[in-house]
Amino acid sequence: VQTLGLIDHPEALRVLRVRAAETSDPVEWAFAMRTLLDGADAEALAASRPDMVMRAMMDDDPRVKGVGFAAALVAGREDAITSLEEQLKDRPSGDALLQLVDAVQHMKPGPFEARLLALYAKEPDGVKADALATALARGTGAEAGPEVSRRLLAMKPQVRGGLLTALRSGTAPWVRS
Repeated sequence: VQTLGLIDHPEALRVLRVRAAETSDPVEWAFAMRTLLDGADAEALAASRPDMVMRAMMDDDPRVKGVGFAAALVAGREDAITSLEEQLKDRPSGDALLQLVDAVQHMKPGPFEARLLALYAKEPDGVKADALATALARGTGAEAGPEVSRRLLAMKPQVRGGLLTALRSGTAPWVRS
């Protein structure tokens, strides 16, 4: 399953979807979902296996736990956004920070857009703020635009690169304007 995740081919993605739908092993599920979280049907896939999301989030392997958390965020679970708020308060570092940033970069804000914007407004510039901006850039509301623009203008030119790169894949109306 892990090797299939490296292959960008429709048949490989089909096999990963089948494994994610059928396996009872959280490690196998996480390796399949890691690739599938970037797909258009990621929300439906993550929401279809709440049992595996929970098992992955409780796994001892930090990579499996990270995919479980990302899947919970992608599925729009209330407990996941609450956990995100708590984790940001705890000022994570190291592997915990990398998992958090990776998970946030996969999500679309959906009903949590206002809460994400509030988190973004409080977060100092850096990798966590860039991850939150990436998620906000996939939203549908216009509220985040002025806050992101204000921060971009206030940043030193040499630090803007991370945020500009994060926004490139955005679909929100304010990103395109």
